[in-house]
Amino acid sequence: MLGLLEETVIILRVFGKLGRKGKKVKATFFTKVAFTKILIGISF
Repeated sequence: MLGLLEETVIILRVFGKLGRKGKKVKATFFTKVAFTKILIGISF
């Protein structure tokens, strides 16, 4: 569980940096995809 949380924080930081470069919409989309993958991972 801790590994997933740490991974999520890293993903958010990476996409946060992308967002500051004017790719906010793209970053939001990929963050949603990342969370979906994590949720699927927990489900299965």
